[in-house]
Amino acid sequence: MKKLIYFLSFISTILFCSCESEMMLDCTVSNSTASTIHVMAYDSIHNIAIDTTIQSGIQATLVSWSKLGKSSVKVPVVDLLGNHVVVLNTLGDTLKKDILNDANWTKVVEEQRYVANHFYRFDILDSDF
Repeated sequence: MKKLIYFLSFISTILFCSCESEMMLDCTVSNSTASTIHVMAYDSIHNIAIDTTIQSGIQATLVSWSKLGKSSVKVPVVDLLGNHVVVLNTLGDTLKKDILNDANWTKVVEEQRYVANHFYRFDILDSDF
């Protein structure tokens, strides 16, 4: 009888754990300029500084995050990158396009059965400097 109870408890645990929903998020910057760019920001999720260089024609991830609980609600960029982001090109010019304005981002949410994948992309062109 004890073996049956342990077995049923084990099976129940596996079934309930495997149905847990999840939200995954990737926040990337796409450098479509002719020069290398430098991004300085603050990852508010992980509490670490972002200091990255992105070569011309490359897309780089600034923040990658996942959490339990499926959500299709788009997260504001300021919640991910903090209130102060600096983007410079190789000439030392500062980005004029507002990186903290959600309207300047391409945000796609792909929902699957138990997972919501959030893909946020900020495209930078030469004319943005």
